[in-house]
Amino acid sequence: MRFKKYSLSILVIGLLLISANVTAQGSLTCSAKKSCSANEIDVFHMYQLNDSHAELSNQSNYQWRICCSGVQGLNNISQGVRFKDYDIVLRLFNQTNSHVQENTESGYPYEVYISVDSGGVEVKCNYTSTDSCSIFGPEYTCLATIYDKNNSHVADCDGVDDFPIKVCCKVEADVTPPDFNITEPSREWTNTKIFYVNWTVSDNYGITCSNVLWSDDSTVPWKNKDWKFITRGSLSTECTSLDSILFGPDEPIEVKDGVTYYFTGNATDWTGNTGEWIEPVNTTIDTVFPEVYVNTTDQFGREIIGGWVKADVTLVNITTMATDNISGVEKNILHWWLTQNNQYTYGSEDCGSAPSWGGWSNCSKEFSYDEDTVIKYQIETIDRAGNVNKTRFMFTTTHPLANFVIHDLAMQLGSSVLLKVQVRNIQTVPDNITISLDSTFVPAKPTFEDVGTGDYEIQADGSVLQVRNINPMEERDFFVRVYTSEIGEYTINITASSNAAAPYLTDTDSLKVIVGYPPSFPGLSEWAVSLIIILSCIIYFQVNRLGTGDT
Repeated sequence: MRFKKYSLSILVIGLLLISANVTAQGSLTCSAKKSCSANEIDVFHMYQLNDSHAELSNQSNYQWRICCSGVQGLNNISQGVRFKDYDIVLRLFNQTNSHVQENTESGYPYEVYISVDSGGVEVKCNYTSTDSCSIFGPEYTCLATIYDKNNSHVADCDGVDDFPIKVCCKVEADVTPPDFNITEPSREWTNTKIFYVNWTVSDNYGITCSNVLWSDDSTVPWKNKDWKFITRGSLSTECTSLDSILFGPDEPIEVKDGVTYYFTGNATDWTGNTGEWIEPVNTTIDTVFPEVYVNTTDQFGREIIGGWVKADVTLVNITTMATDNISGVEKNILHWWLTQNNQYTYGSEDCGSAPSWGGWSNCSKEFSYDEDTVIKYQIETIDRAGNVNKTRFMFTTTHPLANFVIHDLAMQLGSSVLLKVQVRNIQTVPDNITISLDSTFVPAKPTFEDVGTGDYEIQADGSVLQVRNINPMEERDFFVRVYTSEIGEYTINITASSNAAAPYLTDTDSLKVIVGYPPSFPGLSEWAVSLIIILSCIIYFQVNRLGTGDT
């Protein structure tokens, strides 16, 4: 009769309950008794201690009860209530007089389970054929033994006539507080007076609420600061379910440059574990742009003012100096665009960082200089908060209006090329610049190509370029098309005039072009020459033969 089934249908559940405001503590212990004491839970019943059928705990047909205790806060509740932290001890086919099966099996509709309602308590039941439930851990205890994992009788755990499979369960309280972390602000320096304070919380069993505090007190250790909850309108970070809140510009306080704001927090989980206040994160406000100074001199130490270089200049030195009174200079970059030696190149140099609260970053760059050199440059300074100060473009040039990029060009007969012309305004007001083009080319005259930027117009069959509304320290690129029809040496000239300068400003530049034949024909290899001679002879004799009438 060991494996006979009986048909009954009612669900009764044995529960372990820990009230919501009490944390489960201690170790679960269980034993078979004829009655459970007040501090024990009646999990299920057996007819006898060995080789027995089972019934659920609300039945009264069997005298032996599996009673469990040892965990603070255990009590009984009405059947049918199952909280989120639970596990099934055994499955029963019927309400009473029933065979049992393991919780991983299916087909038996009635569940005997251990359940707690406080949250944060791990409830787990496993099965083993070894000598002890401790194989799963020291917190496991034996509730019963069964013969097989399905359609089985049940026995107690007293070591006398036990079945081979032990039913092992644990109820282990969560004593670990939530993991709380402030993710923003994440930078030491912030370049805005309104920003988000963001935080994350993780816990295995759920969070009740979070607390976030702020302070602007930099004079004492963080645990002694005047901490306050963040309030914004109706929102507060006191025991909140929020995970983000705006800070500034006027709530909860007027946010100011140069002030450091500190943030700390913690969280509480469902079992009442509250974490320690975390080490604060902090950020200092800096919305002020760094200061930049530039000094450009020649080889004599004379300052080059307005970008127009004297005729005797052979060396140009550009010095940049930058400072920031709060976060400090992080980068101080000199950018330059150099027209020199028939080339147009870009380069940059980072002068490096400077200490916070007013340190200086500076460096110098020397350029050799001749009449055809144009140096266009700009300083870009970035502080540690991310504020960027870019100077206007500046120039050092003998050509205040226009110039060719290259000044010597060799071309082959029958070819054409586009020549770049740089047009600039180094004055303090917008300008309209007129550029006239003439050359000694005959008969194919160079002309301005309709390729450029901004407001411009090509006039007089391509020989005049009108550039309009060019801003102070702005430079634009235009192109001249050159065709070659005869060999020789030619000159192309441009004359530029300003409509904004006082007195009237003009500028000239020239380009020398040499037009030659393509490289000479390299000739034939020896075998090709031999083949041509042989073919020529064959043709010669064949022609003579036809001429004499031979057949």
